[in-house]
Amino acid sequence: MPNPSYIDTVTIYNRYKALNSTETWFRTVLHNVFYKSSIVQTVTGSNILTMASSYILRIPESGNYANRESWEAMDDKAGHFTLGVDDIIVLGEVSDTVTATSPNTATNLLTKYKPDAFRIKSFSDNSRMVGGHYRVNGV
Repeated sequence: MPNPSYIDTVTIYNRYKALNSTETWFRTVLHNVFYKSSIVQTVTGSNILTMASSYILRIPESGNYANRESWEAMDDKAGHFTLGVDDIIVLGEVSDTVTATSPNTATNLLTKYKPDAFRIKSFSDNSRMVGGHYRVNGV
């Protein structure tokens, strides 16, 4: 039975950098995931209060997932996704194309969809556990 908390849709943008330094972004839409955003407050040593968004994403185990090394080796990445630091997650299904030139850069994409978009900062493959999933954290 699917987890009743997995009700969201996200779009993942995976960055692939070829040996010749050409950067290409691959888009994958995932349905029935768990998405949570929150505001985190931090007080610095100088008693300065800062606030930042924090994100958690859980993706149910999927045959379309490939670890980074396997995904990068694929000739045809369509229909597959991976999770890596600095890849981008957008809440909802979006069709934007990311390129190296403005107004279609990764930074432009993040700006367009903030606060519902983030860069992956860490992830873990929990697919071998009961209720297997991939956990993503971002800022």
